[in-house]
Amino acid sequence: MKKTTNYQLNQWDAEDRILREDFNQDNKKLDDAIAALRDACPLVKVVDFTTQSTQSKVEISLAGQNMENYRELYIYVTFSTTTTEDNAIYLTLNDLKEYWDSSSTSEYGVATVILREATKGKATTCFTLLLGPLIAGYCRATYYTGSYFSAYTSDMKTVNLSGDQLNKMALCCMNGTIGAGSRITVLGVRV
Repeated sequence: MKKTTNYQLNQWDAEDRILREDFNQDNKKLDDAIAALRDACPLVKVVDFTTQSTQSKVEISLAGQNMENYRELYIYVTFSTTTTEDNAIYLTLNDLKEYWDSSSTSEYGVATVILREATKGKATTCFTLLLGPLIAGYCRATYYTGSYFSAYTSDMKTVNLSGDQLNKMALCCMNGTIGAGSRITVLGVRV
């Protein structure tokens, strides 16, 4: 019987006797190889959902997640086309109201993105949180208006909260709503 080069999986010829044990051994090799790849990758999907209704505040629960396992979080948001345009959307942590940049405090979250009518449905948004004794965060966004691309990076802000204390986040609208069908994916970078 022939074997594959990389994982020594069975490759039967017409005259070979096929045994269940051969399949079981192959399945174990595949399972072990996939687990090794998963364990080697530092990026883990923590949360992934799509909003079912239009809301001015979308809560993202981290209940049951051990945030000590992560050094960074990436919160990717694809806003639906029903999200209010000319809308400032900010990310809050644990419902806290004080966030600091280099010169002042703000109640408007650790990072903010502005959505414009011309970029409706054509924006890529990623909030980044650096987890440690304090949490720092910022937002990056790219827009396509139909005739040109634009990029935006918010100022970094910090919050008096350690990474292991983080248990929920919320996307909040300053003057509009986040439309039903908006997708939120949180990826964690393992320590």
